[in-house]
This record gives sequence, C-alpha cells and structure tokens, in this order.
Amino acid sequence: MGIYILSFLLIPVYKLFSNKKTITVFVALQLFCILAFRYEELGVDVSRYKFYYEYYGNLSFKRILTTSRFFISSDLIYGNESGYVWLNWICKNIFMLDFHGFEVIVAFICVISISTFIYKYSKDPAFSFCLFVGLGIYSYFFCILRQSLAMSILIWIVPCIANRKYIKSILILFLSILFHRTAIIFVLVIILSNYKIEKKTIPVVMFASVVITLIYPILNSVFFSKLLAFVGKDIYGSLSMSFNFMQIIFVFLYIVVYFLSKFKSENKMTLYNFSIETDSSINLIKDTAVIETTKENFIDNVIEWAFLLALPLQSIPMFTRVAQTYNLFFFTVLFPNLLQNKKDNNLRIFVQAITFLGLLSFYSYTLKVNPWEIVPYVSG
Repeated sequence: MGIYILSFLLIPVYKLFSNKKTITVFVALQLFCILAFRYEELGVDVSRYKFYYEYYGNLSFKRILTTSRFFISSDLIYGNESGYVWLNWICKNIFMLDFHGFEVIVAFICVISISTFIYKYSKDPAFSFCLFVGLGIYSYFFCILRQSLAMSILIWIVPCIANRKYIKSILILFLSILFHRTAIIFVLVIILSNYKIEKKTIPVVMFASVVITLIYPILNSVFFSKLLAFVGKDIYGSLSMSFNFMQIIFVFLYIVVYFLSKFKSENKMTLYNFSIETDSSINLIKDTAVIETTKENFIDNVIEWAFLLALPLQSIPMFTRVAQTYNLFFFTVLFPNLLQNKKDNNLRIFVQAITFLGLLSFYSYTLKVNPWEIVPYVSG
C-alpha cells in the first residue's frame, strides 16, 4: 500500500517544475513503472486474463481469422472482443512475449495515451494526475485490461469530434469497440456534441437518471436483455440495480461541476467580444486568439457531454462500470480546467488543497478495502 500512497504524494511535488511537459513525463514514467513491473497476476481477474492469453495465443492464425466478428464477441469461447483477441495473438506469436510482457505493452499503451491527453488538454496536469490516481481510475489499469485499452483509444475521439472530423471519430469509436463493446455509448456524444450544455441541462439529465432507474426492469425485458443476448453477454442481464458509495460521490461531483460551470464564462473570450481594430496585424493576432479559444470551447463541450451522459448510464447495470471509468476520467480534465479559469488565485489554491486531502483520504480508504486486489504491491 505504501508505494501507491508515496506515488500519489509525489505528484503535487512535480508542480515545482513549471513546464507542463516535464511534469507529465515524470508522472507518466512513475505510473508506468509501478504498473509495468508488478507481479503478473496482481489484481482481481488477472489470472483469468492470463488464461485467455495462453488460450488465444495457442490458436492457429486460421482459427483466429475465421472466428473474428466485429461489434460483438469473437466466435470463440469466453466471448471477448475480436480486437482484444487479436492483440493477445499478435503479442504471443509475433512478438513472442509471455503474459507479463503483454501486460507491459498494455501498460505502455494506456499510460502513454492518458498522459498525452492530459498534457494536451489539461491546464493543470499535476492536479489532473492527482484526480486520475486518487479517484481510482489508475487502479482499473491493473486488472480491467480490455476496458482500459478501450478507454485509452476512445478518449482521442474528443478532439476529432471537436474538429468536426466525424469519419475519423467513427473509426476511433469502431477501434475502441473492438476492445470493449460498451464504448458504443459514445455514439450519443457524437450526436449531442453540436449542442451546447445549458444550466438547465444538468437537472434534466439527473431527472432522466432517476426515471431510467425506476423503469429499468421494463427496459431490460424489452430491450437490454435482447441486446445483451445478441452480443453474447446475456449474463449481464441478471445484474440488479443498486446505488453504492461511489455513485453518491459521482452525484456530488456533478453538483460541484454544475455550480462551477455557472461561472465558467467569466474568463472565456467569444467571437463577439473583440472590437474592430484598424491595424491588420492586431486583427490577425486577435483572430488567432478567437480561433484557439473557440476550438478550446468545442473540446470542453465534448468533454462535458461525455462526462454528463455517464450519469444516466450508471443507472443501467451493464454500463455502470464503464460509465464510472469514462465520467471519472473526463472529470480529471474538466475540473482542473474549470478551476484554472477562476480569477481568484487564493480560491483556486484552497479548492485544490481541500480536494487533494479528500483524494488522499479516499484513495487510502479504497486501497485498504482493496476491491481491485492490488494490495500489497508485489513486483515481478
């Protein structure tokens, strides 16, 4: 447990470096080493992933090729997605890696992808990493390999949607589905991203979540049970509806984001608040600033939709875990950016300090409860 706490405590220390790239590199390297050099069966369900790796790796190329199916499970026993099956087979037969080598590859993909995203789109990478680790998303990477890979791919749909590159967005979505089919929920983000989130949107989404919770048994029998049977995961249809401690935290976080969002525009430039200048060079500089700010607003809007839509999805048992992962991760970028837009520096420091202490307490608690079975840490 000590190595996890020490790693978490070191993250804010890196803020002594003023360079975003330096901060990101140090934290990414630290997180990668802990993840990559763990004992190969550390984490819940990892022994099962090891069995899958040996099983898929020992199949013939023809067998893998003829049983691949897209959007649904590979036509093999154990029902994993075709992209994940292929990655297992390639690492085993092309790169000749054992299971621990495969875990190192997965750790590299996930940490590099997440760290690069934080570097590009967070205004405070150190605080983003604190949220990323403290809220437990990093712990997912030890044991939920398929979903971690899918998320590491899917987050790059955000800039594509913001830049209106819809074909590329669909391709990224398709690739992520090959590793975890629940990534298909991002279709909603693609559709809704053209609409700006208004203040009234938040209570509407919360109300929809309550309604979904109440009528879920009907929705399950009419629609979801048939969908799960189609994709080969009908076992999830028997999951019961329950609210847990984590979901209470999510509701609280949404409320915080809601009130912060009310004042989000105070530092935002828009296309309409630039006076016309006679100097063409000044116009050029201001036009560039407008373009960059508008692009940033588009990206924020996509992230907000991804974050917000996870709330009603948590009311559907089969999507609960993936929704928790997606909304928590986007919160790690959204929340720091909202704070950085506040003019009051003292308020920003105070909120960050309180949040850090809360994260430390929560992270320590989850490590003690040990739901992911990663404590004690064992290297290998």
